[in-house]
Amino acid sequence: MAPQPSEEQLADLNVTHAFINILRACYQGMYAYENAYGKLAHTADRELKMKQTSQVLDKIGEWWQQFGELTPLMRFGDKPNLAGDAARAWKLLGVVQGRLESLAGELLESGNVDTLLENPPSRYIRVAAFVEAAYARQYFINGLVSYGEVLGREDVADRWRQHTLYTQQEVAQATRLFADFQKMGDSIDGKALGELLDVTLTQPVVVGRQIVDIREVFGLYTGKFDFTDAGIPADEIADWSEPGFPPAEAAHWRASGMHADEALAWIKAGVPDSLGAAMFAWRGVAKEVAGKWFGAGHNGRSAAAWIEQGIEDPNEIPREA
Repeated sequence: MAPQPSEEQLADLNVTHAFINILRACYQGMYAYENAYGKLAHTADRELKMKQTSQVLDKIGEWWQQFGELTPLMRFGDKPNLAGDAARAWKLLGVVQGRLESLAGELLESGNVDTLLENPPSRYIRVAAFVEAAYARQYFINGLVSYGEVLGREDVADRWRQHTLYTQQEVAQATRLFADFQKMGDSIDGKALGELLDVTLTQPVVVGRQIVDIREVFGLYTGKFDFTDAGIPADEIADWSEPGFPPAEAAHWRASGMHADEALAWIKAGVPDSLGAAMFAWRGVAKEVAGKWFGAGHNGRSAAAWIEQGIEDPNEIPREA
């Protein structure tokens, strides 16, 4: 049996894994984004970005190999002066954070059909961002499985393996969406764009949650993650802290466009998940109605579709459906 890492080594390996796992997930997602956008826009100017991203992924692959050999990249004993590859990993994660913050803003600007119809790049961004998120999620989950395998934690590996089928389904859905829009080209109508907006409506929230995850990874190394680190403005901290929201949860709700009192109201109504609440709220489904649908296993998109057909309660759905 291979020697087990010491407590100090395990701490270094844990934070190393956090960095390289989110880095690989984000850069794989970025590569998928650039590939999808370039093909939809019929432009070759994304090839340089893809090449640069591929080079970063090669370096991250080296760090993964070192992790598999139980050699940490990040070491708490080096704080606060990171150097070499550790400093590069820190910088790369900062680059990803800045890019995602910009992407979230672009997605928010294209939250209506008229914009998507009049501005082709806005729909390319939405499709590509949807593809990016699916691939990033898949690599992230696979990385958690790898963590359990490398450290001999079969319970951890098995727990995350149960999520891999769902991530494969997400990638398949994103691939179909991309293929459909690539096939349509410029001959696209309002109906198709309405469906695109419906599928990708809460994509800014997904990106916002990724940003929070990145902030948390930085906090794992610094040993500090408060409301400011989570991105909560100073004048809102008391609103979130007094009801007992942890910093990351508060930031997730805020990424959904909610203030603390709104978040509490959605939780009380039976929708405790910020992304889940956004999927209802952004489609105009009242929280009093949403709670029933969420409790019955429906997301906002599914519920809104039934409500549009005149079915207000999930128990009224015809059995043959």
